[in-house]
This record gives sequence, C-alpha cells and structure tokens, in this order.
Amino acid sequence: GGRYDVQIRAIIGHLEAALPYATPSFAAALGALIQWYRTGEDSDRTAFDIAWVQSTDSPVDTMSGFIEVYMDARGIKGAWESMVYYVNPEKTARIRALAENAQWFEDRMPIAPAFRKPMVLGVTATAIEVVIETGDAGPITPIGVNLPNDQRVRELYGSKSVTLSNVTEAYEFSTTDEYRREFTWNDEEFDRAKRWGATAGELATEIHEVLGHGSGRMAAGIAAQPQELLKEQYSALEETRADLVALYFCADPKLVELGIVAADDHADIVRAEYEAFARTALVQLRRVREGSQLEEDHMRNRQAIVHWLLANTRALSVRVREAKTYYVLESVTRLREGVAEMLAEVQRIKSEGDYVAARALFETY
Repeated sequence: GGRYDVQIRAIIGHLEAALPYATPSFAAALGALIQWYRTGEDSDRTAFDIAWVQSTDSPVDTMSGFIEVYMDARGIKGAWESMVYYVNPEKTARIRALAENAQWFEDRMPIAPAFRKPMVLGVTATAIEVVIETGDAGPITPIGVNLPNDQRVRELYGSKSVTLSNVTEAYEFSTTDEYRREFTWNDEEFDRAKRWGATAGELATEIHEVLGHGSGRMAAGIAAQPQELLKEQYSALEETRADLVALYFCADPKLVELGIVAADDHADIVRAEYEAFARTALVQLRRVREGSQLEEDHMRNRQAIVHWLLANTRALSVRVREAKTYYVLESVTRLREGVAEMLAEVQRIKSEGDYVAARALFETY
C-alpha cells in the first residue's frame, strides 16, 4: 500500500545518507540492503546476508529487514525490525575468544560426527552497545542475536553474533533482591544468583549465539532449508539447540584455558547458570495467563529443556514449600550429561528435518 511505500522510501533514504560515512565493506552491505528494500527479492536478501556477514571492520553496524519469524504461527513470515549499535571493544575480547576457537568446540559437540561442521567459517562475534531498536526488536529487546537465519549462508559464509551488553546490564540493575529471593530455594542459591547471575547469564548468551546458532550442519543429501522441513517447530527447536550448546559448554574447562573465566570462579558460575536456567521455566510463567498455550519460541524452548531433564534425569527436583513450587538443581554433573543426550537428539532432528520428532518433543515437554 501507499503507507508501506512511504516507509520503505524513508528507510532507503536514511541508508543512502549513511553510505559516505561507512567503511568500504559496510557500505557494500548497506548498498545490498538498499537493493533488497527496493525489490523484496529473496536473491537480493541472500546477497545482503553475504555482504553483511563479510563486513567486519565497522565500529557501527545495523540489523535491518524482515528478519525473525517468531510472530508467525507458521514460522515463515518475517517481522520487520531495525537495530543500530556500536562495538564495545573491551567486552568483545572475551566473546572473540569463543569465535576464534569455534572449530575446537564444534569438534567436541556431543552430537553425531556427521552433523558437525568439518570447517567452521566466518564466525564474527562482538559485544555491542545498542543505540536504538525498533519494530520487532523493540521495545521488548533481545539480549543476543546471531544472524543470518539462512542455513545455506551460515554454512558457506558464516554468521555474525552479538551480545547486547548494555541491555544485559540494564536487566541486572533492575533486578531486586526480593525478586531473586522469591524463586531461590535457599540462601546459598540466592547468594550465588546475586554474585554470579549476571556473569553466568552473559557467558551463556555468548555461547548460545556464537557456538550454538553457528554450529552444526544438515545431513548429507538434504538440500532444503530446515525451516521448510520443520515448519512451525523450527524456531523453538533452534533456540533449544542453542541453549543446550550453552549449557553444555559453559561447564567446559576450555573456558578457563582461554581466560574467559577464572579457574577459582568457574564452578560457582556453572552452578549459578544451571540453577538460573531451571528457575526460568517457572519464572517466565508470570508472563502468561493461567490456562494459556505457550506460543513464544524461546519460552517453549526453555520449558522443553527443563521438563525433559525432569523426566529423563535426576539432575533437577521439584520441591514445594508453603504452597510454592521450586525447581532445584541436584547435580551439576547429571544435568550436563542430560543436556548432552538431549542435544544429540535435537541436532539430529534439525539435521534430518524430522518434523514428526520435533512436534512430539514440544507437545510432550
């Protein structure tokens, strides 16, 4: 319609105004983005994805376009979003260590070797400070992003991962002690959450985005996109896969070797993250009305992981005190073992495009 055309022309005008200030590679990406906005052709979207992934030298960057499909029950139609941000060089050093060692982690994924990437390409990772978010990206903001979503571009050209540092800090500063205490089982868990919650959460987000979404490949002989095969289950399955990778590798001693976490702190950080993840399955329910069907893919993913672990391991227990229910971590080792087992199956489902198994996973858990 006319209003849509006016909006698109306005976006193109702003992008064109930015071109003289952009580095050469970023200008090429912006030019490809302008072309996509002009035509709407999938081939131009692919060209932009490739140019954007290859633009790594700009201190300022943007995500813009009809990107995520979380709002569409079919998982097909992208919602428009735009984000402008700049790189935080200090915090980027830690996340870059993950990206530079992506092949080491890929080779040790607890999944079938046939589903591992033999050569991880172009994982670019940064910690960023958001300037503005709009459309599908705001005002309810993500805390980390890995793009593009096109599996073929990921496998051939790589991906970009960002952790939204100032957003994570805002969440931490706005969390009260009363809120933490309400959902923790005892003083030890409360103290861990207060001391290590932000650090553990940021680390998990970084692994989720850099190693999680950037990992794995389709099974031999499957040319279709996993989104086409897994349909409305794809987004929830992909978020499940990335969270499982984060839960598995946040406990790996390699993080100490790389200087990402201190040896003396590592065990507390891991336990804090495992406890926080278990709590999330309860805490996030405050966002939905009783009797509602969960539809948001990140919420479905977290419920599936925690309830799968409750059903298939002795890593977590359900405790009730004064008519309040708590999910309590019983064993770090058993939880990591359970995560490895679940990740192997989730990766198989994605790699083989097993829609029946994906649907059964979420309807069961």
